Amino acid sequence: MGTSAGGGQKVNYVIALLLLSCCLMALDAITKSLGVVVSTSGQSDLIYPEIVDENLHVSEKNNTTNLCVIVRAHPKRNEGLSALLYSLVDGLSSANSKGENFRVNVILANIHERTYKDSRLMMDDFLNEIGLPKVQKNLLFVTPDLSKFNLKKYKGSSDDYGYAITQFLMDYHVTSKYLPYMETPYTCDWSMVTDGTNLMSRNFLSELHGPILSDEYDLIGFDFLSKHATDARDGTKHVNQHINNEVKKYFTELAAFVFRIDAYVMCEGAEFFPDELIGGAVDGLDLGYQHYSFFTALTECTKDRMYILPAILLVQQ
Repeated sequence: MGTSAGGGQKVNYVIALLLLSCCLMALDAITKSLGVVVSTSGQSDLIYPEIVDENLHVSEKNNTTNLCVIVRAHPKRNEGLSALLYSLVDGLSSANSKGENFRVNVILANIHERTYKDSRLMMDDFLNEIGLPKVQKNLLFVTPDLSKFNLKKYKGSSDDYGYAITQFLMDYHVTSKYLPYMETPYTCDWSMVTDGTNLMSRNFLSELHGPILSDEYDLIGFDFLSKHATDARDGTKHVNQHINNEVKKYFTELAAFVFRIDAYVMCEGAEFFPDELIGGAVDGLDLGYQHYSFFTALTECTKDRMYILPAILLVQQ
């Protein structure tokens, strides 16, 4: 029985790598067809780290950037989740192999309204299935317990698109003062939020390294390829359109920004689920563009401390 389970894990691991390979090759082909130049390292995008990779290690003598990534998973769309998680692992290995010193803490949660209470068990099983240990050097997968979180009471009847749970995760797993006392302690200097259906470039962290170290910015964005059929520059309408990121409705994406935690805490109006809506005070709202409201509030608060990288670092799957 044990041999069968182990064989299944290996098969799933191979499938995950093949899926990631296909996505990255598609990204390369699409960006070339659009005439877009995406920065790449000297290594191939199809070289992946081992599960335990020495490049995940960061020298303790140097300053480390702690990035906390909230990954919003959905049980019906897990086919892209493994590719996303391995793209984060690959990006971390690539950045740290160049001495760029990142630690990534992935807060992985199921946001589906009917099954979120089983999130921890579901996400632990998923990580085990695809062969990713929860604790690695400078890489941590956190699977919050949402069994006692009353989503219905929190959000009322609003169609919240997962933003109520997102706000809960920000409050208790990104900005909480109790992070150093958790089972595996961690800290967050910067954060981002992504759906489990996205894919990050292996140069994602390396591209962010310079702007973060400059200490000039609180909000750093980057371009992305949209999965939605949008108007192209040639007048046609098609998917995989290169979107020049900006804080503007229809031209931004939840995962296309990282933001400094200190700035987020300072900006009271920057919320994924506004305080006034907690408890269902305002029912029936459609919060589909709440990420736009969040980044608008953050840019107004931080004023000129925003920078958009001219590179495609994200693909919507």
